[in-house]
Amino acid sequence: MSNAATSIVSLNISGLGLVTASGSNLLESLFFSDASVEPGVPTPFFKPAEIEGDDPEPIQINRCPWLEAELPLSERCLRMAERAAREALEPLLANQTGDEPVCPELWLILPCPRDDFSELTAASISQELWKRLSPSNVRTLFGEAATMDALKEIHTTMKGGAAAALLLAVDSFFSVESAEREVTQPVTPWEPLPPLKAEAAAAVLFTAKSPSAAADSLSRSRLGSSRLGTKAPESNLRQSYFTSQGLASGGTLSEPPTSMRSSRLSGTALGALSSSHIARLVATGSAKAPANEHNDVLQDGLVMTYLLETLSAAIRPDWLIGPTRSSLFRSREWEMALCRCRAKVADEFDSLDVETVFGRVGAAAVVVSIVYSVAATRLGLKEPKDGNLLTSCVWNVSPDGNRGLLALMTQIQTETQHTSGATRAR
Repeated sequence: MSNAATSIVSLNISGLGLVTASGSNLLESLFFSDASVEPGVPTPFFKPAEIEGDDPEPIQINRCPWLEAELPLSERCLRMAERAAREALEPLLANQTGDEPVCPELWLILPCPRDDFSELTAASISQELWKRLSPSNVRTLFGEAATMDALKEIHTTMKGGAAAALLLAVDSFFSVESAEREVTQPVTPWEPLPPLKAEAAAAVLFTAKSPSAAADSLSRSRLGSSRLGTKAPESNLRQSYFTSQGLASGGTLSEPPTSMRSSRLSGTALGALSSSHIARLVATGSAKAPANEHNDVLQDGLVMTYLLETLSAAIRPDWLIGPTRSSLFRSREWEMALCRCRAKVADEFDSLDVETVFGRVGAAAVVVSIVYSVAATRLGLKEPKDGNLLTSCVWNVSPDGNRGLLALMTQIQTETQHTSGATRAR
């Protein structure tokens, strides 16, 4: 099982992007969810009144309110993914000169094929992102734990001399048909209530040095050969997150106001526009096991145990992020590993399942967890128990049985960094 060992890596995180049902950008998503603000989406569905004469209780629908309900799945994912990608790329684009900003190589995480997400849908999303972002290459992987496989590849690529890389994940469980199905087939009272099905996209920008150095290198090499957002009609290519605004039928979408300024607000708040990096990913590992959520193979937790066991002793995470509440199978996998390797994590640790915060986000869960961990620490929503460095461990299991684990370290912002960022924003 040596090929399953969690290996040490060193990847500088320089930019973040996040789109959820809670908010159309990173700051909205974090602060609205922290304030327990539910998505403002009107619902046509109601639970029957328990007592005759009472008003029926509305059934909450978790979807991005700025995307029309009837929008095809591939286009929903495209719009969320492009928006998250451009937000994460802002520290890079802010340092590029000329009118031809260049997108680095893209690693795209999509869900494993399922009834409502076909291989054709995945291919359409990948091809359209290539057209809209014009990266030098798009590498598509499938499943939550495939994020760890992507990180291994990114580490190898950047060791080989790449200036930057973009990790992007997107998934959506929403459709009008699926919402109607859920209403007519509710979970029984004897089953644990799962997180509401939702949708999200998250992106992480990695740079070898600083964003300015990466921007200079990309500009010189002209990776991708075509400029970012070639379909955009605006002369300033960073004025909009979106390059295609209308439906195929000619209808219009009620999208949130987007601008270069709103994108830079996130970067400024995180300190991304005034720092060489805002966090560092320090370890990653993944491996498959025969047991998964769709078969009857005995679950022993040995692969996840080995991934945690081979985590460097110098990395003792105090924030554990994974699907502890959204999946019984995955939670059991982690619990078996943690019981066997308790000394690998801090004496006092906190746990979080981001799908209890943003709803069920499927293949995007690991990248959403990375973004949430870094952003919550940098924005002061989460504080280290000791010192000024918070170490997080993100883990997950894909539907195909792939297990994965990663560790990252985030330093809190000092008052000096906050002041510097505010000055730069003005």
